[in-house]
Amino acid sequence: MQLTKQHLLRRASDLMIELLEKKDVKETIIAKKTATTFSHTVMKLQNLEKNSIISREKKGREVLINLTIKGKAIAEHLKKIYKILGYIKEEEKIEVVKVEN
Repeated sequence: MQLTKQHLLRRASDLMIELLEKKDVKETIIAKKTATTFSHTVMKLQNLEKNSIISREKKGREVLINLTIKGKAIAEHLKKIYKILGYIKEEEKIEVVKVEN
């Protein structure tokens, strides 16, 4: 399956919305859920961290990801856009990329 730039952007948006409800998500889980290589995922996460959208905390061998205040604000806006586009309904729980801790 070839992933387009739009597909990757949608997966990243899905992930940010999901991170609104989850805390301490492992980088390895994010790589699996976004269907990208681990090295690509780390590179993108480092860029998000550099732009103060996420925080990365090393716990043993794992790196845990959380949204910053700025990241939460962006994710909230994305959630509103998803509702406008009909990806999610007002009363429904968000059904996007499922992230496990």
